[in-house]
Amino acid sequence: RMAYREMYVAVNGPIPEGLSALAKLTSEQVADIRSRHAAGGVSFAALGREFGVSGRMASYIVHGRSWSSEM
Repeated sequence: RMAYREMYVAVNGPIPEGLSALAKLTSEQVADIRSRHAAGGVSFAALGREFGVSGRMASYIVHGRSWSSEM
């Protein structure tokens, strides 16, 4: 894992706050997925397509199986 972090930093510079070196989403995007799902009317599949993750991952995010609240 450390090699990926070092490669990212070498190519892109410092890792922005709120972004894990291996994460596809920022903490702000995760919060957006959760709030939009809570508001209703948006499927996990639609959220996944919009944010570049699978519908299953969107479901995991909403239900706290991925991206803990502390992130």
